[in-house]
Amino acid sequence: MLPRVRRVWVTLHLYLGLSAGVLLCLFGLTGSALVYYIEIDRLLNPTLVVQVEEGATSRSLEELVQALQAAHPERPHSWRLEVPVAPDYAMVARYYKAEETAHLPFAPLITAINPYTLVVVQ
Repeated sequence: MLPRVRRVWVTLHLYLGLSAGVLLCLFGLTGSALVYYIEIDRLLNPTLVVQVEEGATSRSLEELVQALQAAHPERPHSWRLEVPVAPDYAMVARYYKAEETAHLPFAPLITAINPYTLVVVQ
């Protein structure tokens, strides 16, 4: 009787450990993707890399918002801006109330703007 109970316990322990290991691995991979999403996005979208000329200064947030509103006049609500983490990154802007994706649970419109020239790149 005791060897049978031990065999059941070892098998249960094995499968519980493997299941927990798979979950922890999945959490680690998705967490890493969330931590490095800016760099991953930059690698997958080369248009997010902007050319910076010598001595160029970025425009004010007010000018960036005005440029976004001029490029997308049909979007009256506010934009969420992600300030670039490096000088050669474009500023990413998210619009959460896009009519095209209103039927989806979460699908914001994402665009990018050059913080020096105010050109919408995506």
